[in-house]
Amino acid sequence: MKHLLFCYFYTDKICLGMRDINKRKVQVRYITGINKCLPGYPTPLDVLYDSCVESADNNLFSEAKLENKYGLDEEGINNIINELVNLEYIKKNNTRYKIIKTPWD
Repeated sequence: MKHLLFCYFYTDKICLGMRDINKRKVQVRYITGINKCLPGYPTPLDVLYDSCVESADNNLFSEAKLENKYGLDEEGINNIINELVNLEYIKKNNTRYKIIKTPWD
């Protein structure tokens, strides 16, 4: 956590997973982690941010990850995937989804 805070205060970019995120665009709820305590968690942006932070394989995630990590049912998974696809943040890559941009780029 010290490293993340150091990056936050002294650079414009934070390297999360395989992506560089512009710290000036990241909402405080993600930096502090309070997004996980808010009603409606996980939102599509919560999933996108978590995937950027946790992904070591070129920012790919699967429907199984959403089910396992967040306990989402098929409808919840489809809602999140559809919103992220409609916002053009992700695209399907075989059986997984690749993050192609974020609101924090």
